[in-house]
Amino acid sequence: NIKKMNAIRESLDAALTTDDLTTKILAIRESKKFLRVLGLPHLTYQAFDGVLETIAKTYKVAITSNRKLGLQRLIIKKVIEPNISKNEGAAIQTFLNFRLHYAKIILGIVIASKIY
Repeated sequence: NIKKMNAIRESLDAALTTDDLTTKILAIRESKKFLRVLGLPHLTYQAFDGVLETIAKTYKVAITSNRKLGLQRLIIKKVIEPNISKNEGAAIQTFLNFRLHYAKIILGIVIASKIY
């Protein structure tokens, strides 16, 4: 079902190279559309709660429930609330980068399967 993969790859690459949280969130939203086309719900509808908790522990931060909801539902305003500490910002960036890499890995698998 997937015919064009360049646009999603470019979007993921651009989001991975920026520090802008909005760009990252928009690219993740785009990647979710791509993942839906695959028709594999177990790949598309991952909550990533455990990943977020582990990252928060690694950075020794407590991410507010409102911000967690924003990260899960990709709501920009909830993620980019005021008063983000340096460590919390780093944790959020790491989590968003994880989601971007996840989508990029799936894209790589799709590309490999098309070549094979």
